[in-house]
Amino acid sequence: MPTDLSSLTLKTLDGSEDRAVYTAAREFCLEMIRDTYAIDYNPVWHADLDSLVKPAEENWYSAANRGAFCVVYDAQNRLIATGGLHAFSRKPGTAKRLGERYQNHDEVCQLVRVYLRPQLRGQGLGTRIVALLEQRAAQLDYATSYLHADALADATLRFWQRCNYREFGRFSYPANGRTDTSVDFDKPLPPA
Repeated sequence: MPTDLSSLTLKTLDGSEDRAVYTAAREFCLEMIRDTYAIDYNPVWHADLDSLVKPAEENWYSAANRGAFCVVYDAQNRLIATGGLHAFSRKPGTAKRLGERYQNHDEVCQLVRVYLRPQLRGQGLGTRIVALLEQRAAQLDYATSYLHADALADATLRFWQRCNYREFGRFSYPANGRTDTSVDFDKPLPPA
């Protein structure tokens, strides 16, 4: 049954929220990662999520660090979706790997942690989250939005293509005793 999107609360965190909100967002993301990708917590891969529960100066998603994180609650005040963006340079390995493509890292943000409960997918909520993040990225003076997605997640890849992200490469990496492949996407952002 489709969800009434008008009954949902989509909110960008601004630092004034109780710490429990940030802890819940971190736990929600880790749950989605475990359930969707069968990947357990890894302090290197999930440093951005660990930063969510830290003070603003250490939080990758704080406005002070040119980041943003949004949460979505249903009518019963349950956390049902998230999305974030942070400075591209926060992931040095990615920045190094794509150094030739992005000459000025200060102009590039990375969209991350766009997760929705499975029953909510395909109803337009993800598109709303991405539009909010892109608007915020433009306000933070980013010119390009970068992301990567699992190469085997066909529905996810189609979603990003529908959001006008273009694929420009693929890369593989070891993950939990196997080799995973991800797809690189980016999109120019209009000025705010």
